[in-house]
Amino acid sequence: MNPKADACGYILLMLLQRLEKTQSGLLAEMIAGVEGDRSAIASDAPDKDHISAVFNETLTMLRQAKNM
Repeated sequence: MNPKADACGYILLMLLQRLEKTQSGLLAEMIAGVEGDRSAIASDAPDKDHISAVFNETLTMLRQAKNM
């Protein structure tokens, strides 16, 4: 466990929720963009597993912010 990373995630979640309140639909647009970028990863991309994990975590965070 990393308290600093968890705190950063919590702050990011709060900021995303506030942005969604002022810019309705922003999170849906961000999710669609991340999904598009994730699907564009070349099958032979270096560090593909790590890159995929980053995109998956990004989507998890955005969806969490959207659904709160």
